[in-house]
Amino acid sequence: LGLWFFSVALLVEFAALPRLAFDSKWKSSVEFVVLQTMSFELVAMGALARWPEFRMRMQALLASRGEGISAAAGISAIIGKASVEGLLEVWEKRFCGVDMDRVTRESMASNMPDPSLGALSRSVDFGAVDAFLSHSWHDDADSKWEAVQLWRSDFVAKFGREPVAWIDKYCIDQKAIEDSLVCLPLFLCGCTKLVIFYGPTYPSRLWCVVELFVALQMGKGIH
Repeated sequence: LGLWFFSVALLVEFAALPRLAFDSKWKSSVEFVVLQTMSFELVAMGALARWPEFRMRMQALLASRGEGISAAAGISAIIGKASVEGLLEVWEKRFCGVDMDRVTRESMASNMPDPSLGALSRSVDFGAVDAFLSHSWHDDADSKWEAVQLWRSDFVAKFGREPVAWIDKYCIDQKAIEDSLVCLPLFLCGCTKLVIFYGPTYPSRLWCVVELFVALQMGKGIH
């Protein structure tokens, strides 16, 4: 467990290197401070996890949830500074998906919150979401939309139905954004696979890196 926390910290630091190399002012930004704080906490949790008593308690608490959910809950707890039990409760209440034929180009062109989109999503069971769509809002909207539609059409041709996806703008509770954000690793855990729409800014976005790591940790399919 300790090695796992240290690995996440190293991955977070590695993700920051390209940005630091080309943007010296980034060091003074809020995003950089948050990233460094998260990295420090991961290292601290890694050291704490080496204590036998802590390790036994964590294993006992998460044993019944399965390895994948355990990994996701651990990351969510670090990010949100919340109890694992509380995060799992939020996850069970708010896990949902949206049918891809209800997703519009306009909604994917801007990262501005739109509470009305939540009405288009629906509650689903664990494992019933075909894909967690991972992308950067800073990448070109038109290129990303074309890639999304290509993935969607391939899915329909293969399975004969619309895919159900987890998309942040449709599936995050706009009335409790912070609670939903810290549960992102858990939401990913409930999806069949991670579908990445990779663009120039993708590797520099902290949440994108976290989503990719969680998927790898849980052995999720990555497309």
